Amino acid sequence: MDTKKKQVFLIDDDVVFLEVNTCILENHGYQVVGFTDPQQAHDRLAQNPPELVVTDLMMGACDAGFSVAKCLREIPLFAYIPVIIVAAVRS
Repeated sequence: MDTKKKQVFLIDDDVVFLEVNTCILENHGYQVVGFTDPQQAHDRLAQNPPELVVTDLMMGACDAGFSVAKCLREIPLFAYIPVIIVAAVRS
């Protein structure tokens, strides 16, 4: 029986988003690695690729989430990793 937890990369410049969603995912049995900078996540890919990437759409650049997804698709070794892009607007 494989008891290894599936790993999820969370990428968002909002620390509260990372904390809340890390708690939710960990409570559902996932290992979560959070990043506030997409480049940090990219640098960690080769060490231990995740089964899923959840990224914010708007970080430093307005379309940073799209850039993360595009980067993954351009590297054949990581092109299989599903990406969920989220966006929220606070008023």
